Amino acid sequence: MSDVSAPLTLDAPGPGEVHVWLIPLSEHDSPADGGVSLLSTEERVRCARYRREMDRRLCSTGHAATRLILSRYAPVEPSDWRFRTGEYGRPEIESPPAFRCLHFNRAHTSGLVALAFSLDRAVGVDVEHIERGPFDRRVAERCFTPAELEWVASVGEANRHRACLELWTLKEAYAKARGRGLSLPLRSVTFDLTTRERPLLSFDRSLDDPEGEWEGHLIGVPSAHVVAVAVEMAGAGATRLDVRTLEPGSLAGILA
Repeated sequence: MSDVSAPLTLDAPGPGEVHVWLIPLSEHDSPADGGVSLLSTEERVRCARYRREMDRRLCSTGHAATRLILSRYAPVEPSDWRFRTGEYGRPEIESPPAFRCLHFNRAHTSGLVALAFSLDRAVGVDVEHIERGPFDRRVAERCFTPAELEWVASVGEANRHRACLELWTLKEAYAKARGRGLSLPLRSVTFDLTTRERPLLSFDRSLDDPEGEWEGHLIGVPSAHVVAVAVEMAGAGATRLDVRTLEPGSLAGILA
């Protein structure tokens, strides 16, 4: 829990809520609706590191949308937010310190930016495009647990690729929520997707992460993408997801 807080707007996530924002972006859409001007020098440098123009635009859109959405939740100008990153790169609010109670995470892939926001609870999000290419069997064997590999084998050839992406995005979302990224041994976390509405988690004892304190969710989106969210429960009970999809390539209306 954060040790500092200030009044938030009625639009902000409440206890037990996670807001998920999905922003489609095609090659024909303008980058970030001019939101690039809101970014800090560090954010611009980070986005410029991507080799592909489309990836640079997705990155800029994600950073600009983060600022705009946070300013919908708190009385702060979008350009006034200052961020820091943890040891493994998880972004956090540095300033204004009174709003460090807001937690967020973002991800992007071809055609889609995904952002997740919560109050006083760690949250992670990951997204993959279904056409990213065949899922590497060696990656699956290295990152999936025996129970997960057994489930993947049971779903049939036609569904196997999507099943692998669902497991992968859930694991990445959890690793990002933990603030450890891919330094976390993914085979130490098992997701049971036989209950798809609310995937069940179990942990290797080496993680020192009690079962029941984390939730994983698959977001129902158009079939071209797989989106997963992981959130710390922290005694707040079951999480309610509020999923919001913007018009393709448009950040207009976030502050409306």
